[in-house]
Amino acid sequence: YSIFHANKFLLGTPLSTGGVVTRYDYPALQMLLLIPSVIFHFNPNYITLTFYAVIPFILYFRREDKLTFLLFLLFYLLDINYRNYAEGGVTTMDWLIFALLSLLSKDVRKKGIFYGLAVSVKQTPFALLPFYIVYLYKEGYSVLKFLAYSVLTFLLINAYFIFLSPTYYIQGILYPITAPLVGISMSVSTYSIAGFFYIYPKFFTLALAIVA
Repeated sequence: YSIFHANKFLLGTPLSTGGVVTRYDYPALQMLLLIPSVIFHFNPNYITLTFYAVIPFILYFRREDKLTFLLFLLFYLLDINYRNYAEGGVTTMDWLIFALLSLLSKDVRKKGIFYGLAVSVKQTPFALLPFYIVYLYKEGYSVLKFLAYSVLTFLLINAYFIFLSPTYYIQGILYPITAPLVGISMSVSTYSIAGFFYIYPKFFTLALAIVA
């Protein structure tokens, strides 16, 4: 917050115990991607917006039905809500672009490298791993080779920070799950945020397990 002169109480994630989150709770690449904005003194949101703008073009060149996708692209790029969500980090386009490149790559080594980059940005793509492994197995890819390249890529980026403090690193990665965060979200959780009734965190864990 101090580097970008931002008000942590306006932009920070609130805690149910009071105050806001002031610690880093993502894998290392999330922070490393923002270094250019610190060095060259520009708004870090521009980096997220760059990922947002690139993703539809990656998808476009992978589709045969160009006309249908051009219509989608038009709404995607022009709808101000999509842009604002990306700028605010709601849609977290930074990890998604690496996950897409992993899915679209034909080489299992590239799949592993891009997936390793995705999980080095945010914890969310970890949830894809069981389903991704099943997909790779059914498509005839080497799961062991995929995992080897994924782990190697992840360690190349995160090993230094893990070495500095394994305990602190693991606590940071798990913090979004273990911390008493105030749920700022959409769908069912909105009823809890608005104060209609309280939804216990275990509900969302159970719902995710049932869906999975």
